Amino acid sequence: MAVNAELMARLSRYGIAALGPLSVAASQFLLSFILLRQLDVADFGRFAFLLIVSQFSTSLWSALFTAPLLVAAARSGTARNMADIRALAASSSLALLPGTLLFAGLTYRLGGDWGAAALFGMWSAVALLRHFLRAWFLAHQRPLLTMASDLSYALALQVALVIAMAIHGPDFRQTGMLLLAAASCGLLPFLTRLAGVRTVRFRLGDIAGYRPIWQRDGRWSLIGVIATELTVNSQSYLVTMLSGAKAFAPIAATALLVRPVTVAINALGEFERARFAHGLEEGRPAEVQKARGQLRSTLLLAWLATLLLAALLLHFAPDFLFHGKFAGPVLWTGAALWFAVIFARAFHGPDDAVLLAMGQFRRLARLSSITAILSLLAVAGLIMLAGPLWSIAGIAIGEGVFALFLYKEAGARLKWQLQSRSSSGPASDATMVLVTARRD
Repeated sequence: MAVNAELMARLSRYGIAALGPLSVAASQFLLSFILLRQLDVADFGRFAFLLIVSQFSTSLWSALFTAPLLVAAARSGTARNMADIRALAASSSLALLPGTLLFAGLTYRLGGDWGAAALFGMWSAVALLRHFLRAWFLAHQRPLLTMASDLSYALALQVALVIAMAIHGPDFRQTGMLLLAAASCGLLPFLTRLAGVRTVRFRLGDIAGYRPIWQRDGRWSLIGVIATELTVNSQSYLVTMLSGAKAFAPIAATALLVRPVTVAINALGEFERARFAHGLEEGRPAEVQKARGQLRSTLLLAWLATLLLAALLLHFAPDFLFHGKFAGPVLWTGAALWFAVIFARAFHGPDDAVLLAMGQFRRLARLSSITAILSLLAVAGLIMLAGPLWSIAGIAIGEGVFALFLYKEAGARLKWQLQSRSSSGPASDATMVLVTARRD
């Protein structure tokens, strides 16, 4: 009975964590599905590349602001950590303007007009603001509010998409308008709660407090995210630059097949990272170690289920998703390579969450830098030797090596904490995470 109760509690926790992101992913999948039919191959490649860059900008925001926020929120009892939280809120708000301009400029450079550039730029700003607020409320253990934001985003995108299809179907500029409207609706649940959150009332002078955060965590987290991006998405940039958006289209199209499990990895990893940070701070490494294993088994089951569904779709109804725009061998090859990539990502997702919860930004930066170089070399070589599609295999190589590194690193650090706790006794529990975070 106790085992069943624990299982049900874990499934309920994961269900709450995944429902919102899955609804957002389903809505964006529907948008991609319609655009794959509506747009020509080159325009779809541009849209898909902008989504990749948007995900990268979200990762940058995580490195600079939300990952340090989770660590500071878990230790929010001191004046220093409260000041860190205000500094992160102020700095992330100020950084929205240059982020908006850069994304708008990229949209224009890829072939969009100034109207489309403005819409996609504003969407990027609103999406980044929503990402920070989502992390804020997750860090303060308000998962239902983050779920409400995700559901609002998903519902708004679906309604806007239905309206656009009823008229004549969205073009490239209207796609930016749809995404902007959906992201704005996703902000509403957070804005109704911020009035009562005192620590978010920051001043511009609080930005000065970001400097020690940058020196301690931010710079290493940024290096880690850039290196990780090169590990997982270097083929997107190299193929688009060397061969054009049309050559990138089949890579982006087959990536749709793994979308369900990638959403599960990101959603559950972000949710558990906040729980891990609190568990480690409160001196409960054994619980974190157990949860790490449970999360890994859950993600690998999600990977297997997604693999089976993708195989059935490709075998029985490939035109349902891809509208006959790509040959069968291209679809099967791309899908197989993407599932190899995502297997490694699902395997190391729990280890990544543990190390981020510990504040091990410098160590993650070092490990990801090694695998980034490996991925870049493998991707570049495969583009020249086997063609753009096979560049995905270079990502699989980098992700596989990264998974081995993180598994060993997270296991060793959790083992050290368990041994320290058993040898030092309860008196050392309150400082254990702080000691571990500075071992580098």
